[in-house]
Amino acid sequence: MSDGRASVPNSIKTYNTVYELLHDKRNALFTTQYENNTTFVQQAKDSHEATQEFLKRFNTANANYVKKILVKENKGANIASSQSRTICLMDATVSMTYLLHNCKNTVGTVLERTTEILRDNHISEDSFQIQFVAYRNYNSAQDKIFQFFPWETRADNLRAFMNTIN
Repeated sequence: MSDGRASVPNSIKTYNTVYELLHDKRNALFTTQYENNTTFVQQAKDSHEATQEFLKRFNTANANYVKKILVKENKGANIASSQSRTICLMDATVSMTYLLHNCKNTVGTVLERTTEILRDNHISEDSFQIQFVAYRNYNSAQDKIFQFFPWETRADNLRAFMNTIN
């Protein structure tokens, strides 16, 4: 080659100086970052244009369009047709004794409030289940290192399990 680079088969590039290597790597990185930035900018532009259209129609009192967009943008999960499960992992090591005590006091309240919210919204109370899992120090008894309670919907049952964790 006339530029001083050695020719290697299978497209492996060699460099005479560290600068040449860094220059190629920098250009490759720039190309990748530029493509990613261009994609991000296009998405931001599309979102901005949609927002501008929304505001324009909002100001002209186009209620159907505004309602459609608000429903689309604010749609939440459809928990009425499915079940929601939450698992809580608790650090029951010696250093967390105080926090574990607070957690025990709060568990029942959380589940009772959740049940009340479901009931108020005419959603089956059984659609929300919670499971508690506790792990302890490695020097604990083998059957105590990792404890869990099955999926539960009743606060009393969870409290009973929590009281077994010391």
